[in-house]
Amino acid sequence: MADSENRIALRKLLDNERQRFNIGVTITLVMALPLACSMYGMVASSHGGGLLCALFPATAIILVYGFAWIRFNRLSSTRGLKPRLARFGLPDEVISRIDDELADPNAFFLGQASDAFASPQPDSVHVTKNWLVRLCPGGSAIVHLPDLAWVYRRLIVRSALLSHGRYEDEVACVIRNGEAIVFDTWSPLRTEQVVEAVLERRPEVLTGYIGDWVELATKPDSMWVEVQSRRERVAALSPQARDEWVSERWDECQHYMLRRDRQAGAT
Repeated sequence: MADSENRIALRKLLDNERQRFNIGVTITLVMALPLACSMYGMVASSHGGGLLCALFPATAIILVYGFAWIRFNRLSSTRGLKPRLARFGLPDEVISRIDDELADPNAFFLGQASDAFASPQPDSVHVTKNWLVRLCPGGSAIVHLPDLAWVYRRLIVRSALLSHGRYEDEVACVIRNGEAIVFDTWSPLRTEQVVEAVLERRPEVLTGYIGDWVELATKPDSMWVEVQSRRERVAALSPQARDEWVSERWDECQHYMLRRDRQAGAT
């Protein structure tokens, strides 16, 4: 469960990141301009050694700009967040809806989350009544749970040098149009917790990497008809039968997962 220290607001996170970007650009320009001027002076004053000396400030400029570009274009937890939010309506309105649910003390939470200006970027999963929000450096994920059709686990084998045999735990959420939204979940235990939180809120979704669901996902309309049929079945269950249903769906997710070698792409 989320507590008061782990609640996060998307609006505040986005505002703080925009301020950090503006400050970063300003600092970059302040550092780069004197270096650029000194480089120009060295080249202008000499045809030989000056050019060699100019390589040092030129390298510094590239490094400063390169750091800023990587930080805000590749390693930002808000990278691509606005376009993802726009899929569900006006971004400002969607942000307000999500923030209202993130403030709910019953919202599920895992990881490190802070939207304070000086805090590290969040690396967390939040599951509310209608939203799954995965925030992490390098790109975040937003899933509208009422549109969720299928959830399954992915176990990705690392094939890089010195890392063979290590695994990356991921969850794939397939929405009603057939699109798969994949995000990492740190470890098997935390993956199980995320799946459980999703099933508590949407017990009707298809679960596990099963051949029937793989085939059905190629026909999104048919997949969604199946989800709606399961929703009606779940609604008619008694509380005890519903708990048993959720437990069975959870077991499916744990026993039927997609295993893949990242390099070879083999399942």
